[in-house]
Amino acid sequence: MAKLTKNKPLYLFLTTLILFGFTANVMAGTYDNGRIIPSGKVTIYSENNQVGEYTEEAPLPMQSILNCTSGDCALRMPNLSARVKENTPFAINETQDSRSIFIKEGSFFFAIPQLDKPLVIATAAGVVTVQQMFLNASNNGENVLSGYITVSNKGTELGVLEGGSLVVSTENGEQTIEAGNRILLAQSAPAKSSNTNAAQLGETSDDSSGAAGFGLLGIPAGIIATVLGLSVAGDDDKNEQTVSKPLP
Repeated sequence: MAKLTKNKPLYLFLTTLILFGFTANVMAGTYDNGRIIPSGKVTIYSENNQVGEYTEEAPLPMQSILNCTSGDCALRMPNLSARVKENTPFAINETQDSRSIFIKEGSFFFAIPQLDKPLVIATAAGVVTVQQMFLNASNNGENVLSGYITVSNKGTELGVLEGGSLVVSTENGEQTIEAGNRILLAQSAPAKSSNTNAAQLGETSDDSSGAAGFGLLGIPAGIIATVLGLSVAGDDDKNEQTVSKPLP
């Protein structure tokens, strides 16, 4: 398990908290269906097409592809608040049993006061499920765990900045991420697609270049099916997950 470099990630996260005025009360909040708060513009996609945009606070749509295309945006949901960096295409799905976050690329900073259901994180590198959360004791009674997800062509990084630890499961088994540490999932090469439309966010392609089977946000359809409990015809390539050594 790799350790975080000191100061920079924590500084960035604390800055986002200050900018959006997040407090423990807000994170426990009253937003039953979730809210999205753009600092600029959030673009909404469906089936490769832009279907709308937000420029001010609005209900958070489930199972839609969202992209903060102009400035960062904030999310407020019961027991989860987040700061999504600009140009981070993502989607959220919630059921009685779990909450799922799909991310194509970019950075997603989060704060959790209580894990009321498993948190499933799905990217092209695979799936990480947060099964348990342990909070550190706090003198002021505002116990919150803060962390981040970063997705790039090198893979997926899940880190805990402060406030406690996460118990997660991956294809490699169960691991505990303590504050100041992260795990890395190596990403295998994705199938190539001839569709380079700017609005294309990695959804299933009909071309013959091998992209079929890559679904929402460039995530293999098999992974999405596993997360959502669906069945998908055909075999998808399986990405190998690894935990990296400390970065230089």
